[in-house]
Amino acid sequence: IDKAIASLAAELDAASVVLLDATGVYMLLKREGTDATFLRTVNRRVIGLDVWNLRATGLDWDLVGAPWQHSRYSLDVNKRLIPVPFARPTGAKGLYNALPAAANVDPEERAAMRADFGLRDGDRLVLFPSARWQHPASQASETGKRLALLFPKLVGKWLARLGPRVHVVHVSPMRYGFDEALGDRYTWVPQRSPPRFAKVLAASDLLLSFNFSATTIVSAIAAGVPVVLGINSYAGATADSVAEKLREPPTPELRAWLEEVAPLPAFRVWPLGLFRFLAPLARDNPYTSAIEIVETLDESAFLGAMEKLLFDEDARAAMRTRQAAYCDEIAKLPKAADLV
Repeated sequence: IDKAIASLAAELDAASVVLLDATGVYMLLKREGTDATFLRTVNRRVIGLDVWNLRATGLDWDLVGAPWQHSRYSLDVNKRLIPVPFARPTGAKGLYNALPAAANVDPEERAAMRADFGLRDGDRLVLFPSARWQHPASQASETGKRLALLFPKLVGKWLARLGPRVHVVHVSPMRYGFDEALGDRYTWVPQRSPPRFAKVLAASDLLLSFNFSATTIVSAIAAGVPVVLGINSYAGATADSVAEKLREPPTPELRAWLEEVAPLPAFRVWPLGLFRFLAPLARDNPYTSAIEIVETLDESAFLGAMEKLLFDEDARAAMRTRQAAYCDEIAKLPKAADLV
């Protein structure tokens, strides 16, 4: 790949090569053994999109079942584009405004979309997106496959507890087994183009995610849609070791799920893990003030956060105020094209 890029850059007489993203490219280069020589071989100005801000997070990925250390040579790319979100908006060279434009949906169109999803007056709509890489077949370890398979079962039970006024739209390449828990309040929608997805988001009352780095969270913040992000810090090799860390004793239902899923890893990105890797990125970052982060296994806390941001208008307004302040801060940053 290093020779192919160098050849194409020479053929095009390219002034620069932009790595989208630097982390992913250097993962491949490291596997090939050409990471140490890539910059010299390409012989062009190299600009790297640094989604994670690796100088802040470090190089070690705590992936479920398969830890990975990124190439130290990836840090040799000294011209970097660091998107905000997710990086902190200050303290690094190369930070840029990565907020998308919010979709414009008029009230009639919004009401029609909600009616199509089966909502009536007073009902609430939760948007839950998931990607192909989060599904069992995409996992490299048995622990990851088990977590990818079983975690949606728990999420479906939690969502059903929110009551008959709460509907769920799930945008994903693959349908989940939420029908048993939610009945006709569950709507599965195959993946949509960005403009169509933005309209579904604008018609929703809340975005639910289990991925700290989801671009859908960024879109929700820009659109003023409240966000609940579920994480898990209660790792353990057995159900007992996880249960003893919980803030309250697990219900029989949660206990049975723990028995089935254990060993259970910690995660900020389900089902990959990355709990320790993303800790520096989450620390003192106003991104975390624009969303509600909650432990998924703390049933009462998780359901309380969901109910509050679905039905409490004061709480919803307060989150939108925090989101707007965060967006104002990001708007002061240059765009990526300006940095290039």
